[in-house]
Amino acid sequence: ARERFEAVLAMSDIAHGNTGVMADVFDLTYNEGNTLSNTKAAAIDAQKRFGLETVAFTTREHASASQNTVGGVLFHNNECVSATSYELDVLDRFGTGDAYAAGVLHALAKQWDAQKAVDFATAAFALKHTIHGDQHTSNEAEIFSIAQGNTSGHVIR
Repeated sequence: ARERFEAVLAMSDIAHGNTGVMADVFDLTYNEGNTLSNTKAAAIDAQKRFGLETVAFTTREHASASQNTVGGVLFHNNECVSATSYELDVLDRFGTGDAYAAGVLHALAKQWDAQKAVDFATAAFALKHTIHGDQHTSNEAEIFSIAQGNTSGHVIR
């Protein structure tokens, strides 16, 4: 896998992943003290190693199979930023990484700054854990609502 990944990354501007990919594929581990610090170090390392414009990595801490804390890190425009983490009950993990990647791509297409992009993508990532099935069904306004801290579960009218 390493050989194939390196060949693809050499022709890429953006990479999506996490520290697990860096460990499993490239045998690289990061011991910066905590999950967020490790992920930032991995994103910066991936950017330098592969000459990437953008690196979008997710974070995940497992309290159990059904309770996780998730977050996101984005290296873009020579800046490495992170979003607020979300503690959540997992309904369905399928499609969550795709939701993060789609959030990042959506933000880049709209030319948002790195912080707004990672906040939006991480909210999409977290929210997708609460949606059954592989497809994210939320719209931009609903995702921004989560990014702005509306996580109480109350119906917003």
